[in-house]
Formats: sequence, structure tokens, C-alpha cells
Amino acid sequence: MIEHTLKENLSSAERRRETRRKNKQWQYILGYNEGVAVGLKEGERNGYEDGVKAAEERAEKRILGMIAKGTYRLPSKVLKMQIALQG
Repeated sequence: MIEHTLKENLSSAERRRETRRKNKQWQYILGYNEGVAVGLKEGERNGYEDGVKAAEERAEKRILGMIAKGTYRLPSKVLKMQIALQG
């Protein structure tokens, strides 16, 4: 009986960890998409290329803000891509 309860608690803890991890990934994706959407709306007024540039800047600011607040940690894939692009 006690072993069964311990196993249930362990599996629920694992599920919670997995859910948190997935939520953080979605925060990154949604943050970026929201920044892009706002930037593209601005771009409709200023021309497409300006809009893309504004979208990238907004997305970057939003993600950096999330990192600064400690609400999001970049996935290692993204960091590797950024390093590859910069280097």
C-alpha cells in the first residue's frame, strides 16, 4: 500500500516536471511569435523590411526580458544556433 502511494507521488512529480519543461518551451515560442506579430503590424505602416527588423528586435527584447526575470531559460538548441550564427 505505501509503496503504491510512493510510486504515484513519484510519477506525478515527474509529470509536473515534464509539464513545466514544456511550458517553458512554449513561453519561448509564444514570446517570439508575439514579438514577430507586433513587428509585422508595425511593418505594414513602415514597409516590409522594417517590419521584419522590428519583429526580430521585439522578439529578442521580450525573450531577454523573460530571461532577466528568470521566467525562462533558453533551450540548448537555441543557444547553439545563436553561437553558430554569431561565430
